[in-house]
Amino acid sequence: MLDTYRRRVEQKRKELSRLHNDKGREMKNRANILARLNSAVKMANTTKSSSTYKSKEREIQRYNNDLVRSEKKISDIENKIARKQKIGRASCR
Repeated sequence: MLDTYRRRVEQKRKELSRLHNDKGREMKNRANILARLNSAVKMANTTKSSSTYKSKEREIQRYNNDLVRSEKKISDIENKIARKQKIGRASCR
């Protein structure tokens, strides 16, 4: 009985650790997207060519979409972490 409990606790710890790693990886990805977005905005603001401006507008839109997707992934991971922690606390009682 005690071994089963220990295995369950260890499994939950590993799952939480994996989720935290996933969140960190996605946060890093979000930071990279933001850097590319800021660079594209800066380039769009300094260009004099209308075709370059339109190209940068499309690039900015793509980065905005990527940013939304990344933030949704982070939110989903945070929800999973919260559920795992809630389940973990409930099983300890």
